[in-house]
Order: sequence, then C-alpha cells, then structure tokens
Amino acid sequence: MRNAEIRMSSLIADAGCGSWTGLVDMKSIAKQAFALPADERAKLALELIESLDAPGSEESMRVWLEEAARRSAAVDAGSVELIDGEVAAARARGLLK
Repeated sequence: MRNAEIRMSSLIADAGCGSWTGLVDMKSIAKQAFALPADERAKLALELIESLDAPGSEESMRVWLEEAARRSAAVDAGSVELIDGEVAAARARGLLK
C-alpha cells in the first residue's frame, strides 16, 4: 500500500468509520494532501483523477456510450475524415516537436 493510502486508511481507522463521509471537511483533506511530498501528491492526484472515470461507473459508461454513438453517426454521415492510426500518431508526434 502506498504511503498516501496508508495515511488515508489510518485517518479512517482512527475516526472509526469506513468512509470519508462526515470524517473531515475538504479544507482538512487538502491541507493533509499539500503536506505530502511531491511524488506522493502526484500519485494521489492521479488516483483522484482516475477515480472520476472509474471503470464500471454508470455515469462514465453513459458518457462514453453517448460519445461512441456521436462518433459513429459522424462517420456514417461522412462528416469526419477517417485517418489511419499510424498517420494520426505521426501527426501528433509532429505537433509535439
């Protein structure tokens, strides 16, 4: 378990509850997060961002299905240019130079 997870788990255990609900307010969480070393803050930030698009999330699934339907309709209507993956990757690399 990573240090940030251990610290969070310890806070939850110390409070005697199984979730963050009602445990601490947002400012307290932010204060503790900002006190972490930079590498742990980065790991925590990544986990938080990934949790927004967690697999199995009904909202996430709904949004991705809507996007897939929108893209499929655009392809069917001929309103988008289809580009080979290798060509798209080469263009992206060129933009990063």
